[in-house]
Amino acid sequence: MFGIHLSTFQRRLKGVPSRFDANSNMQRLSLAEEEILMEWCIQKQRAIAQDEEIVRYYFQLFADAKAKYKVEWADIYNMDEKGVMMGVIGEEKVIISATEKGTKSYITQDGSREWSTLISCISGDGRYSPLYTIFKGIKHNLQWLDHLPEGGAIALSANSWTDNIIGADWFERIFEPWSHKTQKGEYRMMLFDRHSSYISSEVINFCVKHKIVLLYLPPHTIHFLQLLDVSLFAPLSTYYKRILCNLTEFQYANYAVDKIDFLKVMISAIELAFTPKNISSGWSKCGLNPFNPEEIIRINCKGTSIEHQNQVERQAIIEVGETDDLFDISQATNQPTTPSREYSHTLQTPANITQIDEAINLIDIKLKGLSLDIELVLDLQQCLKKIKKGSGRVFAQVTTTQHNFDTMHKAQKTKEQKKQRKNKNTFEDIEKDSARILDADYQEAR
Repeated sequence: MFGIHLSTFQRRLKGVPSRFDANSNMQRLSLAEEEILMEWCIQKQRAIAQDEEIVRYYFQLFADAKAKYKVEWADIYNMDEKGVMMGVIGEEKVIISATEKGTKSYITQDGSREWSTLISCISGDGRYSPLYTIFKGIKHNLQWLDHLPEGGAIALSANSWTDNIIGADWFERIFEPWSHKTQKGEYRMMLFDRHSSYISSEVINFCVKHKIVLLYLPPHTIHFLQLLDVSLFAPLSTYYKRILCNLTEFQYANYAVDKIDFLKVMISAIELAFTPKNISSGWSKCGLNPFNPEEIIRINCKGTSIEHQNQVERQAIIEVGETDDLFDISQATNQPTTPSREYSHTLQTPANITQIDEAINLIDIKLKGLSLDIELVLDLQQCLKKIKKGSGRVFAQVTTTQHNFDTMHKAQKTKEQKKQRKNKNTFEDIEKDSARILDADYQEAR
């Protein structure tokens, strides 16, 4: 399913390393050292970007522009893009035995690694823009129109990424008509990353013509200044995976998430994630509404860039020293770990697997504190592991059996719908000089 040849599995089972692993001893740095040094380089850039003066200047620019152009809060916007892998539900691929029972506890994905890009925008008064997604391809499927929300559009590119044409098209086709309907003042303001697709001459000229003030976020600050990243994209991913999981349940390897499925799932996930409460939380967490730059600076900035950069460099070197003997750092020490959770001394009858885990962890802690023979302690710990494993299976079987009964008919219905539309796909070539966009206006023009 994933394009891996059978001989590759056979070699791995015999202990033959991959080409990457076989050549690793010829590299100057180990993989762990490379990861640490890469993180060190990233942190150096973030250290410079998180300079208190740079962040404070950004907030001052925002306040000055808002006051100069008398921009109302409803006319302030934040936009960003997010890449989405269509058919991925979980985090990892697993290999299970063909004879293993209970495989219904596994939900597979179709193996597709096709990406799409979502361009999102939110307003200061809690609204979000219509769906605008970018697919990889050169031909439109006219059935996609049936699943587009009002005002939405689909663009095509060779790699599903944005470019100057698509960036300008989003401002003209989506942002301008959508934001103009609720415009309160003379000017609008847009906060966004310094992405090349959105700072082209076409975009800048369009914004000047329509009185849209552009304010770029400082580099390497999206983790605390980009509203969509701070407050909305995480719940969007959660809802997307949850809905996709329900959609593909019981379909197993013969189910492929197509673009129509993707549109339906993404639209539902956006409705659940982009609530006025979450949007308002983003403006607040980024220190804009209410306007509170000092709190953002206090939490995220570590003084001057030089001081913070030196601190990051020292910490990175210590971490490399802990990873390997490449650097001889005497300060690198291993700190003892402590349990991250306090367990109650009053136990109740466990009602779920979480409570069983807590009870077993408590017993394990008590055992380690007793003066018992080490072999006896190990035997008891092994028994506890088996009890924990067996209890987990029982609880999981009870839960999944009821769930399977309730959802089986949904899977059958979805399968029938996909079969009905399989032979109805209508693709149309894009005209050479036309925009690569599919929306309601395109349908009317035909």
